[in-house]
Amino acid sequence: MGSNHFKGLSEECFLQLDDKGAVVEVSGAVEVFFEDCSHLVGKKMTDIADFFDYQTGAKIYSLSNEENSVVSISTEKTALTVQLKVRIDGAQTYILLKKLDFAEKAIVRKCEYENKKDFLDVLGKLSHDFNNLLGVIMGHAELANYIKGNEESKTNHINQVLASATKIKNLLKQVLVYRHHLDEKPKELCDLKTIIDMSVSDVRQFTDGPVSIKVKQSGSITIKQSMSKMIDVFRNVIKNAVESIDREGEIFIEVDNTVKGFHKVIIKDTGIGMSVKTKDKVFEPFFSTHSRMKSAGVGLSIAKGVLDSIGGAIEISSELEKGTEVHIFIPEYKAQKQKGKVLLVDDEQMILEVTGEMLESLGYQVVRCEDLKHGEKALSNDLFDILLVDHHLNDGTGLDLISYARSNGIKTPAILSCGHHQESDFEEGRIDGFLMKPTSMKEIETMFNSVLLD
Repeated sequence: MGSNHFKGLSEECFLQLDDKGAVVEVSGAVEVFFEDCSHLVGKKMTDIADFFDYQTGAKIYSLSNEENSVVSISTEKTALTVQLKVRIDGAQTYILLKKLDFAEKAIVRKCEYENKKDFLDVLGKLSHDFNNLLGVIMGHAELANYIKGNEESKTNHINQVLASATKIKNLLKQVLVYRHHLDEKPKELCDLKTIIDMSVSDVRQFTDGPVSIKVKQSGSITIKQSMSKMIDVFRNVIKNAVESIDREGEIFIEVDNTVKGFHKVIIKDTGIGMSVKTKDKVFEPFFSTHSRMKSAGVGLSIAKGVLDSIGGAIEISSELEKGTEVHIFIPEYKAQKQKGKVLLVDDEQMILEVTGEMLESLGYQVVRCEDLKHGEKALSNDLFDILLVDHHLNDGTGLDLISYARSNGIKTPAILSCGHHQESDFEEGRIDGFLMKPTSMKEIETMFNSVLLD
């Protein structure tokens, strides 16, 4: 097919197009790029492949003569980085596709580029929400301080302050999830409905079309997993469902009853569905059916990897034009409460006192220490069931105290608290749990139950 146009490159994939952009002949290593080579002739190039700029991920809509560049190509079979050469000779166009060795690296770079853009978009929207919620907090706090003699009204204003503060904390968690979404994290007790709601909220930030997402769950379900990892699972599956819907459509999420030791979550969409060949490949890294390649096909692979690592599972059933149904299985967790003695270390006196009172209200015996020196002394003279230590201390760090305990054979579960770090910032295995300040009584009790039952 006019191989003289590409001397010395006959071992690669060639395509010849007519004046309407339809394929008239193919040769070379066609099977590397296309699933069913016998049906390529007669189809337009735009129907069988999409091209993207290697650096930015922007879609390339037209190919120019003498073009010789590195681009990414997406077909029904694969997503690869290629050397692209184009020759236009009258009414005929000749295209060379030469596979490059760094295909996966290119796709990952595109993912990183898209993720940075997504993060900046989220950050702008979150700053707006932060300012609104801070305005609510300031207003209710001022009113609570202004009102005299009306305890019921004052209590209502304080409750509004607490509710808004909780919303701010949840917003901040979303930012940290973006920053550390693939890091290893200690398991914690968390509410399944909250995880799904946060995942849906995340996806809606980038959903332009009128896609309806409905969630159904009766009652509260507690699981013991890394919250950010579980958000990764649901966000990727839900995003995949959204991208399968061309215009209007619906996504139904239902938390089913426990099935043989697993909580089952069903996610149905009214999208275009998948062929049998496509369905067999959806868990392969870097496989994508989306022309935009926003997630480069890694989303479902990530979801399956996380679920496999926790002993869960994911199953998919789908037919073309009939939508897709995904079943996610998460190991069941049965909570039990145990009380004991806590060593609480924090150099902020007000935090030390209020956290100590919260722990005592939950039924724990508390020994308070305001620095590293007194914490080490307490560990030397007493036995504790759990350590709750602030990361920043006047004379050291919480990790110093935990290292002191471990070096002296003290294996007491240790929880680190901090206002601006993630647990991924600390060496794996040195801590048993992480609490981000400000911390509620419910979060403390959930974390304590989690580590005490390990």
